[in-house]
Amino acid sequence: MPTVRWNIAVSLDTGQTLRLFLAIQSSGRTRSLTPTAFCAEVLS
Repeated sequence: MPTVRWNIAVSLDTGQTLRLFLAIQSSGRTRSLTPTAFCAEVLS
């Protein structure tokens, strides 16, 4: 499947909250929380 990159801007508080949520969802797996990886996770 082809991929698409998105650039989004969110508040610092929103970014930190969503990164924490994704870290918890990863169940201890190592995960890159770069903005690109974050967007890919949210949109999947």
